[in-house]
Parts: sequence; structure tokens; C-alpha cells
Amino acid sequence: MKKLNKILVSTIILSIVFLTMFSYAKVDLDQAYNDGARWGAETGRVYGYKDFVNNKDSDWYAAYLNVFPTTADLIEFFNLETEDDDDDDYNREFIRGYRNSFLDGYNAGYANIVEETDDDEETSPSAIAGALHGKYFAELDAAQVAIKDYHEGKYNDWTLSYPTEVATKIKYDLYKDSDLYANAFMESYEVNFELAYKENYRDTSIEISSAPEENGNLQGTTMGSLKGEADGMLDVIRNNRSNWQSAYNEMISGNDLFTRYNLYRENKEYINSFEGAFKTAYEVAYQRMYQETNIEIETKNVNYRKVDSNEKIVEYSEYVVNIDSGAKSIESVIPFYIEIEEGTIYSNETYFAIAENQLPVSNLNDKLKASGVFDVKVINNDLSVKLQKPIKLCFNFYGSSKAGIYKFVNKQWMYLQTEFDDGVIYTEIPAVDFDGGKFAILIDNEYTPLKDSMLHWAYDDLKVYLKRGYINNETGFNPDSYMTRKEFSRMIRRNTDGLIDYSYSSPIDFIDKDLFLDYQNDINFMVSKGYMNGVSSDLFNPNGYITYNQVEIVMNRIMDEEFSWNDISELMLTERFNKSKVNEFKSNYIDKAEVIFMLNKVLGSEVLFK
Repeated sequence: MKKLNKILVSTIILSIVFLTMFSYAKVDLDQAYNDGARWGAETGRVYGYKDFVNNKDSDWYAAYLNVFPTTADLIEFFNLETEDDDDDDYNREFIRGYRNSFLDGYNAGYANIVEETDDDEETSPSAIAGALHGKYFAELDAAQVAIKDYHEGKYNDWTLSYPTEVATKIKYDLYKDSDLYANAFMESYEVNFELAYKENYRDTSIEISSAPEENGNLQGTTMGSLKGEADGMLDVIRNNRSNWQSAYNEMISGNDLFTRYNLYRENKEYINSFEGAFKTAYEVAYQRMYQETNIEIETKNVNYRKVDSNEKIVEYSEYVVNIDSGAKSIESVIPFYIEIEEGTIYSNETYFAIAENQLPVSNLNDKLKASGVFDVKVINNDLSVKLQKPIKLCFNFYGSSKAGIYKFVNKQWMYLQTEFDDGVIYTEIPAVDFDGGKFAILIDNEYTPLKDSMLHWAYDDLKVYLKRGYINNETGFNPDSYMTRKEFSRMIRRNTDGLIDYSYSSPIDFIDKDLFLDYQNDINFMVSKGYMNGVSSDLFNPNGYITYNQVEIVMNRIMDEEFSWNDISELMLTERFNKSKVNEFKSNYIDKAEVIFMLNKVLGSEVLFK
């Protein structure tokens, strides 16, 4: 044999579970071609090199027919039989890839030239080729037999399935080859058959035994992640706090995992694995999606607008999350805006910032929340701005006539005088020092107007105080009756504390305190703040009526700016078309409706709450 260049032989590593690789359905056709090409290239390389060392002419097609005389032989060998049309497509691409790559592999194997430098049988190219080919076919044969034996319930004993020497030599044409090649082939074949058989038998056993747990873990993780993401987004949308455990418990209380995912059809191992993986994945996905969605919305849902003497509309462009078939989308709407007339604000560096409060709403007192809670902030050095004209806070809203705009002050929701106008409800903030606040639409289904007050000149003002809870229908409130000193004390305190009864003590021990009854805290408040004194050093006279002059004195003690009842009389006439009953000396008693009108105009949405 002529001298040959020395071959560079790389060990072929076969980590195959053969039958499972070629038995799954509906595989990608590119993958089918690649599977066939892999095996064709390896087999072609073996037979190409074998032809070369046996001094045969290069003939890849003859070698191919020697391996698989017919297509049916190839299909049977690789376990490609099927009755599924989709698998027919797989088989066709597998065979095409196998045949095309057999040619390339054959040529590469035939070109692997070695140089014999001595007569040592172990270094002979024939012996090297025989050992290499024996290993290759042993691993291939052992993989098929081991998997077949496992499924047939046979023991892991390779000797029972090892082919006879004669059968192996006939199968691989070893009688037609040199002794060096055949002996090396058989020696390598036996050693590698044993190793490959045991490995494939055990791998199949482990794969099948662990399949329920692995499948349950994989599918539980998949479904838990999907559900956790959806519930995390929903809790952000519903303004719920981040609490995956609460969301999880709510989900399974309506339909447990066993029923929801038809686990009664599965074995115990699968069920246990699915449930554990589902809960773990749910927690991780919920928290991640809640945080991502919340940050995404909060980042977008902050609107800043510089304001000055020019006319402005400061809009809140809200980005909301929609979920359709599990997919998240975000769109923009404008639920809230502020209208500012020209000449209202004179400031060079003042911004209005609007953000939607994502925290849960409390202290509703049986009212229904019908909008988001919008937090308006004034951004400048003073954190407030002097309004030269009223501004409008507007909500786009279609709904109940019992709805109203409320402001959250002193840990309670205070009704603001609300007007309706074709899909918009709004409230006016008077020309005062405005420092923002939290605003929302609430619906008070329990509200009923005062009897016979619909045509009263102070109807709008009475409605404000009725909806705030400062007056009620149950005590026979008559707006045209005179206001007593104790009732005036209550009106002022409620404009300070709202409906929260902070406790006050009086520095004076009045001799008529037994007459205070449930007005005790209101009177104590007025006296302790220095807003009212007794009619004498030790007498308060709670049931006595209060005059216009006395009201003017008290309001001047309360207000930062000078207060004059003449200004109130003018507003009453121009806005309500009602002439005040005040006389020249302001010594007349004042009625309840005039007091409530005055308080609503002077204190309005700001009140004394601080």
C-alpha cells in the first residue's frame, strides 16, 4: 500500500436518545433536514474513509446503496414509519438532508489521507479506521436496542441483545475487508456497544420516570407566570396594593388549580410538581409585572405645565392599561383638567403639577368613588399662588346627578360646589391663595335636599353644607330662622375641623355651661381660639341670637384680610338676587341662610382646614 498522509482522527461523540429524537410530530422542516444531514454526513465520512483505506475508487453513490439499498431500508433503520401527513413532510426532508450530506461526508472521509510509517497493526490506517467505525456503529446500534428493550420491560443486560459476531460481520461487510480493519472494528464494536447500551437504557429510564415532574414543573411555571402577570396588572389598574398572596388566594378561592387546569386527569407526581411551580412562578411574575406597570404608569402620569397671565388649560393626560387576551396595551385619555382665564396668575416661575394618586382611597363614608384621585400641586418657592380670578377644576364625566367633586382635607372628603355641563362637571376655586390638593368625584346616594329649599335663594350654598354634613334634614333646619350663638360656633368649628371632633377646653368656666349640651366642644373651640367671648365675664348665652355686627367682629378675628359685611351684602344681591336684612347699624339678628352664604363665599373650598 502506498504511503499516505497521516489522518487527523477526531473522536465522534454520540450523546443520542435515538428513538425519541425521531418520533416527535410536527417538527420544523428545517430541523428535519438538519437531523438527516447530521447522520448522513457522519455515515458518509465513515464509508468514504473505509473505501479509501481499502484502495477502492471513490464512488459515493455505490457506498450509499451499500448502506441503504432502498429508501424503505433507510426509513426502517431510522424508525421513520408514520401514518401522520405532517410526519411525512418531516421524513421527506430528513431523507433529502441525509442523502445530500452523505455525499459531502463521503468525500471528506475519502480525502482523509494517512501515511503508514511502519507495519505496527495499531497505527495502521486500516486498524484506525476499523476502531473508529466500530465505535460509531456500536453506539448507533446500542441506542436503538437499549431503548427498545426498556419499553419492552427487559432488564438492563446488554449481553442479551448483543448481536453475534457473524451477524455483525455480515451486516457491515467485514468479510470483504482486511483482517486488520475487521478485527479492530469488532474489538471496538463490542466495547462501545456495552457502554452505549447501558447509557441509553439508563437515560431512557430517567427520562420517562422524571417526565411527569419535569412536565408539571415546566407547565406549572408557564401557567403561573401568565396568571401572575395578568393579576399584577389588574391590581395596578384597580389601585390595589401590591400583595401577590392576597391576589393568589382570591384566584384559587373562585376556582382552585385542580379544577382550573384539569389536574384530575394527571398523576400525583405531575400534580405536585405543577402546583409548586405554579405558585412560585405566580409570585415572581405578579411582583415583577406590578412593579413594572406601576412605574410605567406613574412615570407617564405626571403632568407639569408652566402657568402665567396668559390663558391656559392644564390637562392631565392619563396613560391607562388595557388587557386583551392577556396582552397589555397603554392608551392616553384626559379625565381631568384645569381652566385658567387670562390675567388669573401673575408669576414668572410657577408650575401646576397633576398626578393621579395610585393609593387606595379611604374615609369615603359610604360614598362611591367615581374617578381617579388627582393630586394638584403648585410648584414655586411658596408652594402656593395668588389667584386674581377663580379657576375651574374640570372632570370629563357622564353619570349620576348625585355625583360631586370632593377635596381631601384634614383626613376627610369635603364636598365642593359642583356644576354639570354636557359631559363635564366642574368646581370653581375662588380668587384666593391656592396651594392645590387632592380632588375626586364621589357619588352620595344618600343625599336628599332640604325640604322646601329647591326655590330658596341660598339653595346652592345650603346644598354644599348639607352634602358636607354640616347641616342635616333630621333636626328641622330652617334656613330663614335666626342663628343662635351656639349654632354659629358649630358652623365655624366645622369649617375648621370638618366632621372630626377634636376635643377643646374652654379657659372660662361659664355659669350657663349646662345649656351648652352637645354644643360644648363647639363653644370651647370658639372661646379657646379667641374668636368669641361671653356676653359677660362668666356668661356665654348659647341660645341667644347673633347679630350682623357680632358676625363681622368674629370673622375679622378669623380672617387674614379685613372682613366687611357690606361686601357680602353686595355679593348676595348680585349673585343670588337677595337683599340682606342687615340694617345701618348691623344690629339686626342674622338668619342661617345668610351665615351659610357668607361662609361659603369667604371660606369656600379652602375653609380653615389646616
